[in-house]
Amino acid sequence: MTDTASEYLRARIKAFVMEKDTSLRKLSMETGVDYTTIHRIHSGKKRGVVFFDARRILSHIDPENSQVALARYFPREMSELSAAGVSSERINKDVALMQYVVESKEIYDLFIFVSEGLPKAPVDVTNEFGRRGDLILDDLIEQGAISNGPDGYLQAFSNEFLNAPISLLKDVAKLNADSIDPLSPGCLIRNRAMGLNLEGAAAAYSTLAEASAKLQEIAANQEYKGSLVMLFSLLCGAHSTKKPMRSSDEN
Repeated sequence: MTDTASEYLRARIKAFVMEKDTSLRKLSMETGVDYTTIHRIHSGKKRGVVFFDARRILSHIDPENSQVALARYFPREMSELSAAGVSSERINKDVALMQYVVESKEIYDLFIFVSEGLPKAPVDVTNEFGRRGDLILDDLIEQGAISNGPDGYLQAFSNEFLNAPISLLKDVAKLNADSIDPLSPGCLIRNRAMGLNLEGAAAAYSTLAEASAKLQEIAANQEYKGSLVMLFSLLCGAHSTKKPMRSSDEN
């Protein structure tokens, strides 16, 4: 019996490709999961798999057993989705919306302008982005990413239970970085690479989880609401594993 999600997926992908006489490239197109991700899982080089990719792959190659497997390897994510009443169809729709939003920096900037800070009316978009902004806003409304609220203000879609594919997370992080002036007052950039044991890695994960929870509390606090839009991308993960050098190697 396999011990990790990546090992389980590797076995299922190998069996599916052989049974269907298909290719990893075609499987990538059919599932919407990045080809590199699928290739690394198939080759055994990828040890960690995000819930979104696992759900997309398993629902396609083994739909009858996908829910059981996901519950086994991703109990927290499955529990959160169940408690929130979020369906797979809803997740797919929300991911598609976000993929449209991050197609370009100008679309993303306008979406962030509407979704964060003080309430915005269509005239605020015009004043900030001009005629081009009006056209982008019309497209975002047509796609369902933004809607006209009953109070005359614009409302951007939001789903905190969104389980995004790696490619989408990378696109958002890159757009956040590109949208920030690193020389502006209050801009904070920290890059860290640490060699940790499992206990240290767990402590690092917990620290970022606590920071993320604190940011959510700040965002929900009405006393902090204002027009200054802040962008955050928190990333923490294992890059590689290197065995300690033996004494004979050091000489």
